[in-house]
Amino acid sequence: MTLRPSVALMRFQNSLASNVGQGLCVFLPLIMPLFAAPGRGNCRLADPESAARIDLESCRPAPLSPEEKAAVLASLPRDGEITALTGGEREKLAFVDRFLATQHRRGVYAVKVIDPAQAWVGLHGRAVLLITRSALRLLSAAELTAIVAHEVGHEYVYSEYDAAKAAGNSSELKRLELTCDALAVAMLKHPGFGWEPLAPAFEALARYNLEHFGTPLNNENYPPTKERRKLIDRVSRTLLSSRLRDTSVSRQR
Repeated sequence: MTLRPSVALMRFQNSLASNVGQGLCVFLPLIMPLFAAPGRGNCRLADPESAARIDLESCRPAPLSPEEKAAVLASLPRDGEITALTGGEREKLAFVDRFLATQHRRGVYAVKVIDPAQAWVGLHGRAVLLITRSALRLLSAAELTAIVAHEVGHEYVYSEYDAAKAAGNSSELKRLELTCDALAVAMLKHPGFGWEPLAPAFEALARYNLEHFGTPLNNENYPPTKERRKLIDRVSRTLLSSRLRDTSVSRQR
């Protein structure tokens, strides 16, 4: 049985839609994506596993200008943000912040905790990272950071995702979701982090929301968690093999 989102989340979504016309690029199929194109054409990801081969630094989209970011922030609903956080919740967000710094996204995103009951994380307007308190409480710091890495990955495929969403192309949306998973694995190889929590985090979010709210809307646009786990494992093995190969070549020199 398919359940509609909670009243609180619907109110938040409707408020965003009335201000921006589109919504969020999130793990759960609840809100539509909003992207702004910087026009990079030499970093197209032909398939999810090609994410293990691109140069994240050179392909990273330029951030929004201060004026563009201010406009996105101004479009947000005035209520719904949670600022009274526990020490543990703040520690998780601090871990996320350290990861964002490795991707040159510290300060680029405004990070906000919001009150809808569903557990999800979304990147709004390439400028605001939204985390529901349910997700903040449910996930460990490492799991939350892994999901955030997936959301950062959406910046690399924003134009393709936007086009697929507009066309209602479910198979393409699934491919791009997996591509973001693969990009997350590549980002999480940075020292101090790890890709291992990514699949468990997706599984925890899916399980929580299914138990509390039923099958999400537009579920056909998102790959099953089993498919995500298989892709994540393949990409991690590819990256490990590449690293070992590079180390071997370096030693031979």
